[in-house]
Amino acid sequence: ERRGEDIKKVNSFMVRSGTSNVPAVTLDPGDFDYAVRLHSRFKANGSWNNYVVCTKGTDPNGCPLCPILEKSSQWFLCGTVIDRSEWKIPEGKNKGNVIKDQRRLLLITASQVDNMEQIGENIGGWRGGNFKVSRSTDQKSPRIGSNWFYLGKLTDDDLKEEFEGAAASADMPLDEFLSPFNYEAVLKPMSYAKLQEIATEVATEQRKELEEVAEVSTSDESIPF
Repeated sequence: ERRGEDIKKVNSFMVRSGTSNVPAVTLDPGDFDYAVRLHSRFKANGSWNNYVVCTKGTDPNGCPLCPILEKSSQWFLCGTVIDRSEWKIPEGKNKGNVIKDQRRLLLITASQVDNMEQIGENIGGWRGGNFKVSRSTDQKSPRIGSNWFYLGKLTDDDLKEEFEGAAASADMPLDEFLSPFNYEAVLKPMSYAKLQEIATEVATEQRKELEEVAEVSTSDESIPF
């Protein structure tokens, strides 16, 4: 999304397994109603933290990542949260600075939709929802947390008072900071050429891993006596 003259990367909301009581505030009015099909959590350029919009069915050329990745793309419902947890910048010129109140993209898997929709219905819409989010110790538990404990609602006036400083720090107008992401903009599919480039990077990673496995297998062939 745009902040001042710069385009900033949008990060997804994630709770580490075994973590409890992560403070979060939701910003969408009513229900979550935007869905996107993503390739998520695949390895490229040495990192697993990759999310790419799948173009299968929307691009006449198809999606070049689909035949490369073992895991097929998934549909997600999208929302916007303010992650109120604190963390220190570990390195660089801002090392040691404490970061808080970051806008995050909420990606809801199909298995979580019913539960999240029920929560939204129970609280009368997501706008201003104040939560403590926890995740079980199971590594396969939902990345956005397995338990959303509702604390109450913040009115628009409450939100403005609470996040005025955070909006200023983010170099964003307050009303924009307190609005959901423009999902069509932040989740705009990449060009086919760019997706081909990423597919090549993924294939390179896969070849490296196969070569490493082959080397280990060869070294283990020594006679054990």
